[in-house]
Amino acid sequence: MWTHIGDINQHQHSMELLPDNSVMGSMTDLNKTDGHKDAMVLYADCSSSTKGMFFGLVLLVMTVLGCIVIVVIMDECNMDEYLEIALIVECIIFLIMIAACIALYTKIVHLDVNPHPISRLDDMLLMICLPSFFLFGILQFIVVLIDSEQEIGHNDITKVLTILKVSLYLIQVMIQTPLIIDGLRRCSNSIGFQERKAGRNTLMFLLVANLAVYIMDTILLKGNIYQKEIMFYSISVWTILSHITLPLCIFYRFHSAVALADIWSSAYKPSENH
Repeated sequence: MWTHIGDINQHQHSMELLPDNSVMGSMTDLNKTDGHKDAMVLYADCSSSTKGMFFGLVLLVMTVLGCIVIVVIMDECNMDEYLEIALIVECIIFLIMIAACIALYTKIVHLDVNPHPISRLDDMLLMICLPSFFLFGILQFIVVLIDSEQEIGHNDITKVLTILKVSLYLIQVMIQTPLIIDGLRRCSNSIGFQERKAGRNTLMFLLVANLAVYIMDTILLKGNIYQKEIMFYSISVWTILSHITLPLCIFYRFHSAVALADIWSSAYKPSENH
């Protein structure tokens, strides 16, 4: 019995549930399903992605739980302590993502160049969001640098962590953006590239990590994590500035995850399959 498992070609005409490749068989299958909607079947090759998915989900779960704890527990009495914890968590996440971007780029740079790349709309959407990151970083740098004169309440540890977080934030974006633009133009024409799928685990991890940052920015925006900025700029001014910059920063993370998913599905296929 076990030796005949999967031997469809020899017995396919006796199996009514399997479609026939012939023209008459196709017409018969069409008549059988008359009056019913055709089911859409999607296939995804998830090989060489399980480790990246696992570690990415671990990062996602820890990020979401950490953000929920910070938003729920943080109040005016212990704001500085939780602010330091939030900054440390963000620094760790961005540092890991920087390492993942560098590791991924060193692997996909060896893939073939696709003569028919994906639409350049993805490139434009990524580039439009970049000024928002720099503007938001400048706004936070100003708060830290002028804090001693305005007496906002930043201690030395918070100042260092804020500068470090913003720096890593910008560095990660500046590395990831050319990585995505280059990755969308890669393919695997050789059998060796298609079998090895070098960097696919890292690519999957980076995809889930961008979703984690997307969720983190969304949750922290609803909390009091930017209370120092509100004290410095006032509520009305900070509301305007944050609504100019943060939505595009959050959109960048979501769109980066989509673009990385395109790279995940297309970079390890021949160019004619794109």
